[in-house]
Amino acid sequence: MKYWIVKNSWGPDWGEDEYIPDPMGLCGINIHVSYPVKNSNNAPTYHEL
Repeated sequence: MKYWIVKNSWGPDWGEDEYIPDPMGLCGINIHVSYPVKNSNNAPTYHEL
């Protein structure tokens, strides 16, 4: 099975040295992605991403 390699922001004591394998297609990790846009009036909407 293919899986995502996910890095956490809680430090190296969580998961396997900050990372966990997350099987693709099971939790929807790639369905609701986002990223910050600093001071932009041209930021894409949710549906444009």
